[in-house]
Formats: sequence, C-alpha cells, structure tokens
Amino acid sequence: MTELVQRRHGTRVRAQIPLRVSSLDPTTRFSERCHTLLVNPYGCGVRLPRSLKPGMRVRVEELPSGKTATATVASNLRISEEGKYWLVGLGLDTPGNLWCISPTPPDWNSTNSV
Repeated sequence: MTELVQRRHGTRVRAQIPLRVSSLDPTTRFSERCHTLLVNPYGCGVRLPRSLKPGMRVRVEELPSGKTATATVASNLRISEEGKYWLVGLGLDTPGNLWCISPTPPDWNSTNSV
C-alpha cells in the first residue's frame, strides 16, 4: 500500500476498493459499480465513466465494512485526455475507516472510527 500525504484531511492511501455509488438527486438517476483509487477517513477518489456535478449528493454502498454512507461530490478530473474515465472526489458526511484499511496511517487515529 502506497501512502500519499494529504494536508487537509489526513493521509491518502492508494487502494482499489470495489463499491457502488448511487445518486440521491431525484433529477439525476444513476447507480454505478466502481472502485476507489485513493481513500482517507474523510472521503475517496473513485473511477467512474462519467463526471458528476460538484455538490451532488450520493450514497456509497457495498463497502468492505458492510456499511452504507452518504457523501457529496467534491471534484471531477478526467484521468487522461483520451481516457473515458473520471476521477471523482467524494467527501463523506461522517468520517471513518469505512475502507477497512489496516494498519491505518497515524493521522487517521484522530478521526472517529466507524
């Protein structure tokens, strides 16, 4: 597991964790199986075949913890010019180690464990 230091909300950890992201916006219906590229206790970056509108509310399901979480789309970044995938940043409403990462980076211990 490779760690990237992230100044705002703890260390980002590279991890490919399968999950499902579903829209909570009644005007934008979708539910996609995808996987994370980066995780931390406050959110994740997922690879999706579409961009999502920042501020959109989503549900994150099928997590390794067995829990379901809600999140807000924070950002979108096309993975490459010719690529068909987007890196979509999601901010969790309730921080925690939903990813079941072990051992966790030291700065993850300051968040509430889920």
